[in-house]
Amino acid sequence: MKQVLSFIAQHGASRFQSTNDTTTKIQNRAGFKRENYDGQTEFLILPEIFEGEICRGFSQIAVARELEKLGHLKRGSEKNYVQAKITLPELGRIRVYIVVYEELSEESENCENLAERKNE
Repeated sequence: MKQVLSFIAQHGASRFQSTNDTTTKIQNRAGFKRENYDGQTEFLILPEIFEGEICRGFSQIAVARELEKLGHLKRGSEKNYVQAKITLPELGRIRVYIVVYEELSEESENCENLAERKNE
């Protein structure tokens, strides 16, 4: 959780292109971002970035399961944690991991607060 949150916090503005912006070129793009119907930011993360950078040192399946369990990952299908075929600018229809960031940061704060209380 912390590794995913940290990556999005560090690179959310620089490596994620808005799905509404078709003119800005993003160097070393990690994916796209968009607002969902609740006004939360969803990060549409390219599978090679999720697996190779964000989950480095961990099983991407274990990370995806944990995110899904906590309600922060939109699952693609019964067998696959990758959202199937989203249409994105410049890339067309591709598969992505969809992570909801605002809820993730609130959950992370709650987890950290619980951990601090246990240590007291």
